[in-house]
Amino acid sequence: MQLTGAQIVCESLIKEGVDTIFGLPGGAVLPFYGALSGYPQLRHILVRHEQAAAMAADGYARATGKVGVCSATSGPGATNLVTGLASAQMDSVPIVCITGQVPRPAIGRDAFQETDITGITLPVTKHNYLVLDVRDIAPAIKEAFYIARTGRPGPILIDIPKDVLAGETIEFEWPSEVDLPGYNPPGDPEPEQVVAAARLINQAERPIILAGHGVLISRAWDELRELAEKAQIPVITTLLGIGSLPTDHVLNLGMPGMHGMAYASLAIDRSDLVIALGARFDDRVTGRIADFAPHAKIIHCDIDPSEFNKNIIADAPVLGDLKASLRALIPHVNSTVHLDWMQETDQLRSQHPSLFIRESDVLLPQQVLKELSDATGGNSIIVTGVGQHQMWAAQHYGYNEPNSLITSGGSGAMGFEVPAALGAKVGRPDKTVWSIAGDGGFQMTLCDLATAAENNIEVKFAILNNGSLGMVRQWQDFFYDKDFFATIYSGNPDFVKLAEAYGIRGIRVTEQREVAGAIQEAMETPGPVVVDFVVKEDEFVFPMIPAGESVNEMLEQPYVKGDRPGVLTRVASLFRRRGFNIASLAVGASEQKGLSRLTFVVTGDQYTVEQATRQLDKLIDVVKVSNISAEDVVARELALIKVRATPTNRSEILEMANLFRAKVVDVGARSLVIETTGEEDKIDALYDLLRPFGILELMRTGRVAMVRGKAEGRISDDVGAKYEQYGRNGVTSVGSSRYQPGHYEGV
Repeated sequence: MQLTGAQIVCESLIKEGVDTIFGLPGGAVLPFYGALSGYPQLRHILVRHEQAAAMAADGYARATGKVGVCSATSGPGATNLVTGLASAQMDSVPIVCITGQVPRPAIGRDAFQETDITGITLPVTKHNYLVLDVRDIAPAIKEAFYIARTGRPGPILIDIPKDVLAGETIEFEWPSEVDLPGYNPPGDPEPEQVVAAARLINQAERPIILAGHGVLISRAWDELRELAEKAQIPVITTLLGIGSLPTDHVLNLGMPGMHGMAYASLAIDRSDLVIALGARFDDRVTGRIADFAPHAKIIHCDIDPSEFNKNIIADAPVLGDLKASLRALIPHVNSTVHLDWMQETDQLRSQHPSLFIRESDVLLPQQVLKELSDATGGNSIIVTGVGQHQMWAAQHYGYNEPNSLITSGGSGAMGFEVPAALGAKVGRPDKTVWSIAGDGGFQMTLCDLATAAENNIEVKFAILNNGSLGMVRQWQDFFYDKDFFATIYSGNPDFVKLAEAYGIRGIRVTEQREVAGAIQEAMETPGPVVVDFVVKEDEFVFPMIPAGESVNEMLEQPYVKGDRPGVLTRVASLFRRRGFNIASLAVGASEQKGLSRLTFVVTGDQYTVEQATRQLDKLIDVVKVSNISAEDVVARELALIKVRATPTNRSEILEMANLFRAKVVDVGARSLVIETTGEEDKIDALYDLLRPFGILELMRTGRVAMVRGKAEGRISDDVGAKYEQYGRNGVTSVGSSRYQPGHYEGV
């Protein structure tokens, strides 16, 4: 049968197993749309903006593991695809975009809606085509899908002039194979590389697996789990690697990096081997490269040789398909138990509880994500854009399945969350899909609520509405002297009324007690639903490693006074810049309302203490700085020690606790929790005595101290002499800030 170019496009897409196309027609691509109407097996979803077409294809591809497909016309239609293509390129997502082009005679003549889209997209596609002969359409599409899905996946653009689509008719012939002599994606790894990597793993005492997006792309999550469990290696997942190991797996240490869990970043810092699987060591993970994993050797397994030594030098690179590489590696790895290392990482998790959600009188965004995770059992597909909501979704939602977090990672495209969620739901109609957005990103692509309503795509849209560009505002607060320029949204629409205007159910949540009910109502309501969660306007994401810094400069959850991040962040930044080392830090309320007391123990000589005192005194949030290193002080520290206890040794542990006048505050089937207060040496001594029994957890508050009273009749100076040692390193106390509407005021 003789077919037009447009019909050949449709036949070729069917041969490649395509069932869905996201697109928007226009003049140059109309011949394709004219043919498409005759192919009911190809479902076309009409979007409201071409950017949404590319991003929906991206979400579809990630959710299904298939190649996503989108289409657009020439000129502005094609250029509107560019942001979606860039996101897919950065995150290695296989999509094929088909664009119409002006007729061949008009190319290069500045015709109406003519744009050199192949030239424009060269940096943001894995490959692209300008097809000038109808006979080349089928081979180009065959090659495009092959290139998109093999090796390191990526987006392909096929640009076809209007007269090639609608002109000459030919007999359709589908190529039996592709002929690309210069394109040879790696397959199985070299045995020598596998053996070298296994040798490092078997020698390591503190190994860490860094699981990236490549684990999900290669569908190697079973092999990852087998390797981790066989050698008892903790697993840390990058943002795009989330879901490669269930969040609740005992070996899952969470996400590292700029806004990752503190204990994950610290574990990398203390490791002696990092096994990177399909990860590219981007700056959000490594921070300052010179200080990344300073004690560790690096195994880097990847299918893309250009990633080796690009950011981090690999001691043992393994080139190949990741699934095949892990299958080859696992038999060479010894079964072992890194007991001391596992206990150390458990201790890091206990000492740095990054996912703690504090009590608040107002609705916190973290609470929304935690309650959503609880309500869905971690079994939904979560789609996010970029910003604070993205980080909170990565931190506080528990992902139990692969490919259950879909986000714009490398490109960081705002607006991704709406269309990508539509694509994910179309591809996986069996799954509940939640689009998590900030009010800023949501407004970039909200026009495609019409697409959801028109096609009854049952995505549930959650807006974390803080009335601002939250992450930009956070950086302005930390690094730009609180110059909140161009980040506050004072003209937001009523999102509930907006949803209703599209014929979609809208729900508004302003109170903590309303969250669970709203989530349940959204999931029980047929069709798409918009839930507007009005959250605290100035909540920040923690932990945070500032850009270009290392884990040593990490800011963990700050002390909050008046529900506002207080002085602690600025004090920590000051100590980092000046190179002062904090031995311990304690924070708490003082005798004055609105004034917090911070007690630092600073290691160093007297000059260091004096410098720290002078620098602290310059902070506008600090009322008073007292250097009490030379004073007669009362000093105390509190510790909670969870020790392994059995029926045979329980009485001995209780006897030791009684000897130190410590209290048993919790009795478990296999453990005791002991509370003790006093001098540092006393706590150290008790800890040393309990260590042989097995310390499960330890929490120490750090020293607090105050100058002893001078009144007659106080306790003898002999007793006070016991605490003299606490002044030797310098104990410094400072105050915090109080937030007043419109300004900060030192108190």
